[in-house]
Amino acid sequence: MLFWDGLRFFKVLNRHGLVYDAVHEKKYRFFFRHKTHEPLGPRLCEALKELGPTFVKLGQMLATRPDVVSQDVARALTALQDRMPAFSGDVAVDIVEKDLGGPIATLFADFDRVPVASASIAQVHKARLMSGDIVAVKVLRPNIEADFARDVALFLKMARFVEKAVPRLHRFKPREVVTFLQDCLAMETDLRLEGSAASKFRKNFEGNPDLLVPKVHWSHTARRVLTLSWIDGVRIDNKTALLEKGLDPQVLLEKASVIFFTQVFEHGYFHGDLHPGNVFVTDGGQIAVMDFGIMGSLSETRRKYLADLFHAFIVGDYDKVADLHFDTGIVDTTKSRALFAAMARAVGEPMLERPMREVSLARLLGQVFELTEHFQLQNQVDLLLVHKNMMLSEGIGKILNPDVNMWQLARPHIVAWMKRKNSPRQKIKALMGTLETTLHQLQSSIRARDEILATRLKSRKSPPSTF
Repeated sequence: MLFWDGLRFFKVLNRHGLVYDAVHEKKYRFFFRHKTHEPLGPRLCEALKELGPTFVKLGQMLATRPDVVSQDVARALTALQDRMPAFSGDVAVDIVEKDLGGPIATLFADFDRVPVASASIAQVHKARLMSGDIVAVKVLRPNIEADFARDVALFLKMARFVEKAVPRLHRFKPREVVTFLQDCLAMETDLRLEGSAASKFRKNFEGNPDLLVPKVHWSHTARRVLTLSWIDGVRIDNKTALLEKGLDPQVLLEKASVIFFTQVFEHGYFHGDLHPGNVFVTDGGQIAVMDFGIMGSLSETRRKYLADLFHAFIVGDYDKVADLHFDTGIVDTTKSRALFAAMARAVGEPMLERPMREVSLARLLGQVFELTEHFQLQNQVDLLLVHKNMMLSEGIGKILNPDVNMWQLARPHIVAWMKRKNSPRQKIKALMGTLETTLHQLQSSIRARDEILATRLKSRKSPPSTF
């Protein structure tokens, strides 16, 4: 089975000229189709869509890895959305009845068998609960787990081959990338986990008048079924419709920039897939987000690193940029700090020459990741998801108002947050947290040592075995 899957994979890649791109020896390229006159990113997107849902998910994950696929390809992959043909509404009803344990007529006052949206993992149906509440019912595709398992097995074989055949790619840890994808797919195919993420995100923004997060109806949620409150709105990238409703794109951009900052820096828990199809605007001007299958988190240390990094670049302090990477162990201390600062300057200086509206912090962060090729930086997986969503957010910002930089709008909030984090009280709090962690680790080490000693003493006292 894997052989035929591998053969199909090869044929699709060759049809889009991707095998030709991958072969470095010119004498072998003659055998493969080439489309070098067409950009690589869009060709890769088309090939992944043709290969199916798992490959689309792989592409979405690679969009967070400009250090692996290059900045241009990563940018192209951010546009990869997994729209798929719908499956039968009768099949969806059957899944709902089995997972919720009852006939559809007793579970819902009304259930529309025609889906309103269909993607690679699930599709969404509009329904009405017995209480009268209008809801969105997300139903997992039939047999999706088996399809994913088959494709992931192929990915693992390919990853092992790549690690052996191309040693220089070893540091990108292909097998770990596939394992990470496998974990993500496992989470996305249990809709209770998505419900949990939605609940946490909603609680974080409780009381915020600018963001609307759907409520989870747990009584109608199971492994293959997720029921959320229904939200009416228009896509945030549909500027014409927003203007027709009397909504000011500039005001929406201000709200979006603050919401992005708040979830990443204040909460450290953020939506991991903010493409325009997941962001809507209500008639009242609230921004609503959907689809919580991919979420990201950042520790307080990582949040401070990110804020300090952007600030250092904006003020042109490239020695500080180098210090941030060497002092935190991101870069091996045997490398040249001065050279790193010089390369950071080469990245930052062109940015400082641009008008503020043209400055892209997403591109800046991507260029920092590109330094990995020279300095062998450790991959920063948590920041890669932030980078992807910064690119998506900047894309939305350019649609709403191309003359305004969304990060400039959020700057007062970022400065206030940094002042709070650098206050004496916060420094003492951080120090106490570090001491507490160290004490816990010390206690664990002492317990482990005592258990080892006790085991050794017990083995010495035990009489020898007789046969």
